[in-house]
Parts: sequence; C-alpha cells; structure tokens
Amino acid sequence: MTTKVDEKPETSTVVAQARRVAGRPAGAEAEVPKMSADAPSGVKVLSAKVSADKPADKASKKVSADKPADKASKKVSADKPADKASKKVSAEKVSAEKVSAEKVSAEKTTPFRTGLRLARVGAAVLLVASLALALLQWRSVSGRADALGRENSDRAVLLGQAKQYAIDFASYSYKTLDADYARVKSHLTGSFVADYEKAAEALKPVVQKYQGGATATVEGAGIESYDGTHATVVVFLDQTIVNSTSKTPRVDRNRLSLTLERVGGTWLVSGLLQK
Repeated sequence: MTTKVDEKPETSTVVAQARRVAGRPAGAEAEVPKMSADAPSGVKVLSAKVSADKPADKASKKVSADKPADKASKKVSADKPADKASKKVSAEKVSAEKVSAEKVSAEKTTPFRTGLRLARVGAAVLLVASLALALLQWRSVSGRADALGRENSDRAVLLGQAKQYAIDFASYSYKTLDADYARVKSHLTGSFVADYEKAAEALKPVVQKYQGGATATVEGAGIESYDGTHATVVVFLDQTIVNSTSKTPRVDRNRLSLTLERVGGTWLVSGLLQK
C-alpha cells in the first residue's frame, strides 16, 4: 500500500520561484534562494536545474560583452564617411598640387616662349636689315657697274673717234683738197675751226703746186686723260707722203695729241699738237 506524502508549503514556494527563474529571458540574473542541506530531494533537483541554466546567463553576458565590438564596428562604419572625406581632401590636394605644378610649368614656359618670340622677331629684323643692306649694296655695286660700263663705252667711242680724226688730219689729196678740209673741220669745235682754216689755206697752194698727197694709218692710241666731258688722246700714226718732186713715197712717223670736248653727245677736237 502506497503512502502519499504531502509536500510542505515551503517546497511549493521554492518550486514556484524556480519556475519563474526558468521562465525569465536570457541574460537576466536569477536569484535562487539558498537551500539548506536538509531540504527535500525534489528541491535539490530543481536547484540543480536552475544551476544548469546558468551557462545561458554566461552566454548572455558574453553577448553583452560583445556589444562593445558592435559599437566599435558601428564606430568604424561611422568613420567611413570621414575616410571618404579624407580621400576627397587628398584628391583635392593632389589636384591642387597638379594645378600648382602646371602653373609653375606654365610660368617657366612663358619666359621661354616670350624669349623665343623675341628671338624670332629679332631674327626677322636682322634678316630684313640684312636684305635691305644687301639691296643697297647691290644697288651701289650695280650703280657703280653701270657707271663703269657707261664710262668704258664712252671711252671706247672717244678712242675710236680720236683715231679717225687723226687719220682725217693726216690724209689729203691735191685733187680733193677742199672736201678733205671740210671733213676735218666737221670734227672741230667752233673755237678751233678758225685756227685750222688759217693753217689749211696757207698749205693749199703748195699742195696743189707739187701735186701732193698723203695717207695715214694708226699704229696705236691711248687716252691720256678723261673726266666725262674733256679728254686728251695720244695717237701714233704713220703718214705716207707723195709729191711730184719725188718718185719715192716718204713715210713720216707722227705722234699727235688731240684735246677733245663732249658737245651734244659726241666728241669734237678743240686742240691739236704734233709731238
């Protein structure tokens, strides 16, 4: 026959408290009343159960301990905008340094470019000046060459005319004496014509009487002086003379000095000397 044991009121109270403790959320500390050593076995079991639940409290505490890490993580997350701002500031700093470097480079380049432009302008000015100087020199040389060419041409004309005048002076024939005298006078200036006519008239009767005649050839000639309007030419010629008193022609070697003047674009004799 089984005997029913009635539970004591204090045992029921302990059980109720243990149940409330077991029903609390994780992390809440359960206050378990101290049990006496002579407590019933059922009470000991409940006490052990409550003690077994304590690791959950430790896990709860561990989670609580981990919360600072969560805060640190949040702090790190909160610091991310600062990192972005720092990166932005760094990028702006790099951009500013790049702009500064470009500005410095431009400042360094600008004097070089200015100097290069000035050098080019200076070279162009020197080139123009050189060309102008060369042109002036060319004109000067060309002018001198033209003048020298004209002078040489005029000298050649002068020398040719002087040779012909000398031949006309030394050539005559008793048969054509008037025409010969007229030809010579055409080469003379007005002041010299009178002197020549006087000399020619004195020789005319003698030439006609002895049926004289002469021919001349130029052996050489040279310009002794020349200034463009006045000149002196020396002519060397041989004069072959014939007359009725001699069967053999006579050759006279003469040196004539002719003084000439430019009159109306041609040279005329203003003086004649036999040397």
